[in-house]
Amino acid sequence: MWRNSKSLVVKIDDEGNGFEEQRGPDPREDENLELGSGRGLLIARAFVDELESSNCRAQGTQVRILKHLRLAQKREDNRKRRIIQ
Repeated sequence: MWRNSKSLVVKIDDEGNGFEEQRGPDPREDENLELGSGRGLLIARAFVDELESSNCRAQGTQVRILKHLRLAQKREDNRKRRIIQ
C-alpha cells in the first residue's frame, strides 16, 4: 500500500487458486442474490476509482485498487488560494 497527496494504491496478493472475474456469476441477477459469495469486487468497484485483477495459477491472484483522494486535493487547492489572496 502506498499513498501520495493525490491517491492511495493498495495491492493485495492471494496465494490461493485464484479466480477469473469475467467467469463468475453476476451477483445482481435474481438467481444469484442468495449466494454466499461473489460480491466483493462489485462492492469494491463502487468505492474505488480503479480496480484491476490478474490471475497467475502458479502465484495466485493480485488485485490492485486505486482511489483518488479528491478531498485532500480540494484542501490543498483551498490552502493555495488563501496563500495567493
